[in-house]
Amino acid sequence: MPFILRHLILILTLLLVFHRPCLPEEKEEDYYRNYEELVKVVKLIQEKYIEEVGLSELLTGAYRGMLEGLDPYSQFIDPEELEELRVETEGKFGGLGIEVVVRDGIFTVITPIIDSPAFRAGVMVGDKIVKIEGKTTDNMSLREAIQRLRGKPGTPANITVIHHGETEPIDITIVRDIISVKSIRGTRILDSEKGIGYVALTNFQDDTAQEMDNTINN
Repeated sequence: MPFILRHLILILTLLLVFHRPCLPEEKEEDYYRNYEELVKVVKLIQEKYIEEVGLSELLTGAYRGMLEGLDPYSQFIDPEELEELRVETEGKFGGLGIEVVVRDGIFTVITPIIDSPAFRAGVMVGDKIVKIEGKTTDNMSLREAIQRLRGKPGTPANITVIHHGETEPIDITIVRDIISVKSIRGTRILDSEKGIGYVALTNFQDDTAQEMDNTINN
């Protein structure tokens, strides 16, 4: 039996044993019967599916499905996603300095960070990004778009955008730089006599606590 399948069976064994108290009526042999069924499904997909599917891709999908089925919060994170999470929590990365969302199926700029490379290059709020490095963004995932936009500081990135209210796309070349994302975007004093204020905390990063302390103390 291939090593990866043996590895999967070991993982599933541990998961099922861990949850055994929840299934007291299930017999010991049923666990192994389920393993055999999983192996059969994997083999059938690889043999019958219209396209070739790698074993690691199938197992990753199985991991995601198992965790997503538990509750809305549990999820499987692969090595690439873990690296993205690490970069986001550090709050510093090589990129353009824009925040993007998918709006009506199109990548749309929420805001360019003030004094970022994108801001200086003329990217504006509401811009629709229709191409990245000459490749259309149709059917491109947000994760793939972010990976294409980020990169080593000093390297160029080419995007094609349509400014809000216009119809003709324009090409913009932006030189990547170190982008520092702030956790706190706005503050306001609500009642100076009672010492009540408002702090807009938009995300959590390594230095969020220190940034919050500095904001309150100042």
